[in-house]
Amino acid sequence: MNFICNELGYRQSVVDPCLFFLDSPADSDGHSQIEGIIALATDDLFHGGTHRHAMLMEKVKQHYKLGKFTWREGRFVGKQVTLLSDGSITLDQQFYTEARVAPIQISRDRKRKRFSVFTPEEIEQLRALVGTLSWLSKETRCDLAGKTALIQQSFPRPLIRDLINANQIAKEALDFKELGIRVMPIPLDRLHAGVVTDASWGNSKEFGSYLETSATNDWWEETDQSWIRHHVDARTTGFHPAACADGPDLHQLLPDRHTEIRNSQRSTSVQDMWTTSDSIRSMSSTPWTGRTTFYKQTEGKLLDAKDIHAGYDQLNKLFSQGGEIG
Repeated sequence: MNFICNELGYRQSVVDPCLFFLDSPADSDGHSQIEGIIALATDDLFHGGTHRHAMLMEKVKQHYKLGKFTWREGRFVGKQVTLLSDGSITLDQQFYTEARVAPIQISRDRKRKRFSVFTPEEIEQLRALVGTLSWLSKETRCDLAGKTALIQQSFPRPLIRDLINANQIAKEALDFKELGIRVMPIPLDRLHAGVVTDASWGNSKEFGSYLETSATNDWWEETDQSWIRHHVDARTTGFHPAACADGPDLHQLLPDRHTEIRNSQRSTSVQDMWTTSDSIRSMSSTPWTGRTTFYKQTEGKLLDAKDIHAGYDQLNKLFSQGGEIG
């Protein structure tokens, strides 16, 4: 910084300490223009300007040992930057996409269990892939941003279907890896500064609420033949086995559900199926406690994804995909 400011005469930005401006000599009215800009990011340097600026950059080359020093195109903080003949600039991450984006390998049998919960190893694989896609979509591939944000919401308990969706996004990123952003030349008198930020992982279930919140007093009991959800907190609707964390693998259950209802008015039980579209319907006009029993598959074919109605999942999707524009 001392060399750039004191030796070369650049002015450090008061907004960003890693940004430096080269001002022209002031005219008779005391006005000056910007003749050069330098942006620093760790060990990367990005610059542009007039012939005077170019001459000063030669001094930078002589003073520091630079790995690469290119004009009109080059890589800066993970992006390929190219200046076109009309003055516009393109930014893309084709090289990054080829090197870092790779769909997660999954067996055909595992794909069929779309509502199964991830193993710890699969969760780590998905975190890595979503992290890569998140940075890619934030930097140059805004066409992938919405889909990537929805996958982020699946944590901390993603299902196999989320992995399948993430793989589809990865394939789309690779199929159109040459896409990027084109910045058109803007007259300085029309230039305005703006800031856009996403919510990153802020909307994930891991940091937000869930259909059955972690603060509930309800709890799971697993037996040899069943999963039992004990309802300590009063409720009015039926309970779905995917409604909270640490529950059973849906594919390893039978469709039958046995709900035992207890309140001040009555004690009764309801036999129905949790796989149907109305599985979270009202069970009583007044709040009740009790328990819900789901039975394990003991033999034969596991429950197929097409046999599970996914309407319940809409109740989980109550997260706004927040961000900020300034």
